[in-house]
Amino acid sequence: MLMELKSGTVKIALRDDLAPNHVERIKQLITEKFYDGVVFHRVIDGFMAQTGDPTGTGMGGSDYPDLRAEFTSEPFQRGILSNLIEFCLHNLPESSRIYSNILNDTKL
Repeated sequence: MLMELKSGTVKIALRDDLAPNHVERIKQLITEKFYDGVVFHRVIDGFMAQTGDPTGTGMGGSDYPDLRAEFTSEPFQRGILSNLIEFCLHNLPESSRIYSNILNDTKL
């Protein structure tokens, strides 16, 4: 997956061995151009950035049914993308939002 930013292109490897349903959904949304023009609506300097909400409020998502959390024991290192972490930690559903870790996070 390629993400075009003002500062350049970011190449992202999707790990369907860790989260097959979420990878399938992200690929589907990319094909439909769902993420095109969607802003990073939540950025915490030195921690994380969140995108995937077309309303830009953090409350929106795709029109597809929510997906259940797919847990992994892989560490959340700098640069790792994940489904909305707060939803995953509480095993709640999610449809399109993505977090990007800016720093290593050994607590997740």
